[in-house]
Amino acid sequence: MSRIFVSVIIVNFLLIAIQPVQAQYSYNPAPPVQQEPGAVGKLDANFSSEYIWRGMELNHQFVMQPSARISESGFELEAIGNLDMSSSNENRGKFTRWIYRAGLAKRSREGSAAISYIYYDNKHLGFAKTQEIALEISYGYPFFGGGDVYYDFDNAGGFYFRTIMGYMGDLGPLRIIPKLTIGYATSHYQDYYFGVSETSFLDVVVSLKAEFNIVSGLYIYLEGDYYELAKSGLRHSEENIQQGENFYWQGGVDFRF
Repeated sequence: MSRIFVSVIIVNFLLIAIQPVQAQYSYNPAPPVQQEPGAVGKLDANFSSEYIWRGMELNHQFVMQPSARISESGFELEAIGNLDMSSSNENRGKFTRWIYRAGLAKRSREGSAAISYIYYDNKHLGFAKTQEIALEISYGYPFFGGGDVYYDFDNAGGFYFRTIMGYMGDLGPLRIIPKLTIGYATSHYQDYYFGVSETSFLDVVVSLKAEFNIVSGLYIYLEGDYYELAKSGLRHSEENIQQGENFYWQGGVDFRF
């Protein structure tokens, strides 16, 4: 657990350090553009050195994760893919998972709220397709926080909870985002995915993201993440199958319209 406490301290340090640097800039981010009636959304091409999902190592080498999201009049659709870019799992060049979402959402710079149905099409991951109902809420700027609830009613029959806190530091066109994410899950959920029947904290992720606004709506970004399974029983259940590192990085291009 000491590594988790160190990670929390690092996030707090970053939150404190960014503010005086930000204060030296006269740059003021433009107020959020008022969206005209019609569809809005984003397209993202993300590359990651590993694929870690809620503490589970699904690929310990490179993957590409394209995604598309579109919203109109509060109704939202999203698709996220996972393309293996190595032969580590003998699936090089294959989409091993597709995630489809549909629901109602309200998003702005000051926060968001969404309730969704999520379908996980796990083509080559070693376990069956999964369905969830999700409630996701975030709020605040530049400090932000939030909480998510996911109910896996298809296989696990259990809940995964996630709380998020962080800071958006705008330095001209550059935005620095330190973030801390803590996951908690019920015994049925942990038993299905980890073989540990215990309702407890599950995973902790500390991340630092830098994104640069090239032109209106177009961003490039780089992110470093460090994760730990929160309980020793969970770590012991994974230590014989985990091949990657606890630290991994992500980067890509994001277009928002």
